[in-house]
Amino acid sequence: MKSQLSALSFMVRFGTNKKTEWVLNMFLSVSNLTKSYNKGIITHVLKGVGLEMERGQIGVLLGPSGSGKSTLLNIIGGVDRADDGAVEVDGERITDLNDHQLVEYRRESVGFVFQFYNLVPNLTVAENIEVVSNISKHPLKTEEVLSAVGLSDKKNRFPRELSGGEQQRVSIARAIDGLFQLFAFWRGGRLGSS
Repeated sequence: MKSQLSALSFMVRFGTNKKTEWVLNMFLSVSNLTKSYNKGIITHVLKGVGLEMERGQIGVLLGPSGSGKSTLLNIIGGVDRADDGAVEVDGERITDLNDHQLVEYRRESVGFVFQFYNLVPNLTVAENIEVVSNISKHPLKTEEVLSAVGLSDKKNRFPRELSGGEQQRVSIARAIDGLFQLFAFWRGGRLGSS
């Protein structure tokens, strides 16, 4: 039986003063990364993973379910910790950060677009985006972000009133609102034709 592939992709972007500058130099470096989980049985998910990306580069991780794609992005995004190895983003070794520093890193440097959107159901589209605006040091205008993803006319709707592709685009809008340096996308196959 053929194993079903799922994809994760990420894009490295550098933002300053509400402008986006694309500069090519080494931005993301992952070296000899290992991660295991012990839930009665030890499962080695990442075994000596290495990766280097330049600023502005787009990458795609492909592999069967359970191959470690989400685990790798969670570690790069500061959501999970590696057992060993190093992750360096823009010269900062995030694998050495303490919990408080990781919160700041996630808040200021990483925009997440989750596979299952993670929108707050009782907030409108605009309010879901403003959740990030309220904690970001350099938020964009909600109207600009909505326009960028083609949802200006849906800003007062609730997630349940949107198609799956529209919900995914709200999730993307929320991720780009903070001018983050690194974006992690979980399976963006439902974006629709817009």
